[in-house]
Amino acid sequence: MITDGHSSRSFTSSRNGLHETQVTPHLTASGDGPEMLKSFVKSRNELPDLEAFVTEKQSLVDEISRLRVAATGLASILDAYERTLLDADVSERERCTAACIRVLQVAAERDEATEQALTMYKAYEDMYRRVQRAKETIEIKKERQKAAIQCIERYVNRIRTIEDKYEKLSGQCLNQLTECLTTQDRQQDEWHRKLDKLHLEVRQHELRNTTLTNEIRLKEQHCNELTMMSKMFFK
Repeated sequence: MITDGHSSRSFTSSRNGLHETQVTPHLTASGDGPEMLKSFVKSRNELPDLEAFVTEKQSLVDEISRLRVAATGLASILDAYERTLLDADVSERERCTAACIRVLQVAAERDEATEQALTMYKAYEDMYRRVQRAKETIEIKKERQKAAIQCIERYVNRIRTIEDKYEKLSGQCLNQLTECLTTQDRQQDEWHRKLDKLHLEVRQHELRNTTLTNEIRLKEQHCNELTMMSKMFFK
């Protein structure tokens, strides 16, 4: 807003409800405010020269014109400043809007990331529970495996003991069997010798029996002859 005349000049710009005002002193016929007016009255009383008055007046008019030109320049500057402020306000609003949109986007991304983090945390908890159960299962299986290994070791030791006993008994049995076979061989040899002897004796008895049989036959024949001779003699 620009005001001219014999009142004060004020230049006002508005930005976001804030006002900036510049005020110039009152312009009078002297061009310098009340002091110049007093000087003008004094000089008029002292110098009643009309030409000097006209010159003074023309000087004041020129000064007023110069000030009006300056005021116009200042008004254009203030208009440009006001437009700059408006542009800056629009730019600031756009920047704030973009910032708000970005903040909303970041908030949405944060919410999404939070949801994903919660999902991942739940998945991690589930995986952790599964891992713990797997560890417990592995520990149980390890304990069972350890017990099974101990049981197998006991069985292996028992088997080794049994094998040692078996080898010992096998050795003893083999020795006894060898002794038995040796004894049996000796007995068989003795039995064979006895059998051969018996066979010889049987053959001898058979020969004797044959001889005796022949002798008996001869004796019978002789007896028969004697009997016949006896019958013939006593007849």
